[in-house]
Amino acid sequence: MRLISSIFCVLTLIAGSTAYAAESVDEAVEQIAQKFVASQLGGETSQRVAVTSFVSTDKQTTQLTNLLMIALTGKMVSHGNDVFRVIERAQLENALQEIQLSEVDLFNPSSAKEFGNFLGVDALVVGEITPLSDRVRIDSRLIDVETIETLEVASVWVPLTPTVQRQMDTVVKISRSNVMGGAPAPDRRNGIWKGTGICGEASFGIAVSVVVNPDDTLTAMQTYFPLNNGIKIESGVLSMEGTVNEATEEFTLSPNDWMYQPRGHQALGFEGRFDLDREEITARYLQEGCGELRLRKQ
Repeated sequence: MRLISSIFCVLTLIAGSTAYAAESVDEAVEQIAQKFVASQLGGETSQRVAVTSFVSTDKQTTQLTNLLMIALTGKMVSHGNDVFRVIERAQLENALQEIQLSEVDLFNPSSAKEFGNFLGVDALVVGEITPLSDRVRIDSRLIDVETIETLEVASVWVPLTPTVQRQMDTVVKISRSNVMGGAPAPDRRNGIWKGTGICGEASFGIAVSVVVNPDDTLTAMQTYFPLNNGIKIESGVLSMEGTVNEATEEFTLSPNDWMYQPRGHQALGFEGRFDLDREEITARYLQEGCGELRLRKQ
């Protein structure tokens, strides 16, 4: 498969579409998911769909654009029974690594079809965020892989809070294989670390998106999700900040703000250590009654 040169570069979405107001990112994502699901109700078969990473208007991938992908994936799974079968984010990332993509122009019919066929999906969700003085516009489009037809468009405004601003300002660089040589190696601590958390009698899935900054500070997104163990846990996303010791690879992450808070979850920080040889994080929550965390690099 040939290299394709541009990731989730999204053309300006329909300029005349109506944008609805939401009080939070969580509410905005809920509205988008419900609109996409409603548009496809009554179909003969469910569609296999991939939610791609959103981009900002300057084509950067940030903590906020990644959050939108995580949150929208979860909401479409929740609301999309019998309408959508949503592939997991980890599967999408693995596909990007395998076909050696740095950027994909999904509005180019040939590359969108190639990418969609590689994933085995019927539809893709693409999106863009546009910040203004006091608001952020979230535009998202559901497109048919085969025809590149737009099946539905959703546009929502959210307030530009300090938390949203901070997440927009944190640029995320996803590590890619260096096939041409010559470029510096990416920081192996950056990326998605996934495992299981235990607090009290509840066990839940956890994925932490980590970015190590040049001054040895950390920014992260901690995502909670249910496991197939009969225990009902709601999904949630918590932003975090911390520091890392360059010599020992030991770090601490403290809770910052909920991007959306599931019922029954407290905002907990944790401390641990990167083991880059094993591609593993060993950590523990800073809360009595919570067990050890083992997170594997995705």
